[in-house]
Amino acid sequence: MVFVPPHLAAVLQAGGGGAGQQGGSGQGLQGRRAANQGCLVFCTPLAVYRLPLPAAGPSSRAHHAQRRQPSQPQLQAQLLAGVEWARGRTDGPPTVARFNNIRGLAVDAEANLYVTDECDDDTDCVRRVSFADGTVTTLVTELPGPFWWPTVLPNGYLAVSSHEDGLLIDLGLQPLLPPWPPVVEAAAGPPPRSLPGDLGALLEDAQQPGGGLMSDLVVRVGERRFPCHRLILAARCDYFKHRLLAPDAGGGGGDSGGGSGSGCGSSCGGFVDAREAEVELPDADADVFALLLRWLYTGAADIPPQQARALAVLADRLLLHDLCAASQAVVASSVSAATAVDCLLWAAGAAEARGGADGCFGWLLEELKGWYVEHHEEVKAEADESRERLAIEAPLLALRLADAVLERVGWERSAAAADRKRRRA
Repeated sequence: MVFVPPHLAAVLQAGGGGAGQQGGSGQGLQGRRAANQGCLVFCTPLAVYRLPLPAAGPSSRAHHAQRRQPSQPQLQAQLLAGVEWARGRTDGPPTVARFNNIRGLAVDAEANLYVTDECDDDTDCVRRVSFADGTVTTLVTELPGPFWWPTVLPNGYLAVSSHEDGLLIDLGLQPLLPPWPPVVEAAAGPPPRSLPGDLGALLEDAQQPGGGLMSDLVVRVGERRFPCHRLILAARCDYFKHRLLAPDAGGGGGDSGGGSGSGCGSSCGGFVDAREAEVELPDADADVFALLLRWLYTGAADIPPQQARALAVLADRLLLHDLCAASQAVVASSVSAATAVDCLLWAAGAAEARGGADGCFGWLLEELKGWYVEHHEEVKAEADESRERLAIEAPLLALRLADAVLERVGWERSAAAADRKRRRA
């Protein structure tokens, strides 16, 4: 069963009646009115019918009153093509056309119906039934059937399928697609606001000449000054929390935190920085601190590979473990044969200075070791001189890497030998 929408069912008004519409202006008027609400089309093995749908009532009360009137016409199916008591494969007008065993039907955008009909025990055919006048035309024969469930695809193909197979037939059809609502472009306006976006805008405002409207703190890094907001830095970074929100003088025993900056001196039980409008962050690069500051405000930052190492060290120093890990991930993902040894030496030094293999840089050192062992041939071919530097500056690390390379080569040879033996067997 398929539904023919009103704009296609209106063909009834212009086309002649089917096999079940004979004379009678009353019935023709009824069909035309019903066509305005669309039709259901269904089939039996030997015939195709259409069922015009009535107009919807104005209200449920009126609908029930309408049902109580005996003179109100009932829904009545109209024979479109075929005859229930006669089989055949004849094409032509609805009074002449015959079907052998209809298996399914589909409709296109031009009010044409398509049925799969049994030709004989082994083959099927595709036949078109005009919705306007019921004329039947055979389009495709000798399909290795049986095929059911014809469907008009959006590309104009007719798809038919069986329990085990499917078939696409290029008939150049116009698919019956649901009407799409007109596309209404949204009025141009500002992008939706978010907390990271608003805090990023607040940071940008603070960097304007004069420090913006609401900045209340300046962090000096080298020769550059970064106006910012005391509470945001304290809320997002434990290092700044210890420096900026320490107890006032006389508060007694403020928490000194884990910061390693030199501006953390105390006075009378509190930190001097807690009352200062400008604090200094020594031994830091200004461009790297700008990245760190954006991370504090927005929770994200684009980390260039050339600044990832310095940012990882600064983030660890300021107790920003997530940013430190993100920076190390950039280092690990950007390593190459030309930079492998330099990255290894830096990571080994950072790990030794910050807790060894169990510290925050231990993971990165192991990742770089694994990369070197896997790509040792590339390093040898592209940067052989860097291996000499590795042996001079970190002989123990070079020895362990050499052992790991030999172990990997031995494993690869054993695996290759086992594979050859398996193939010969």
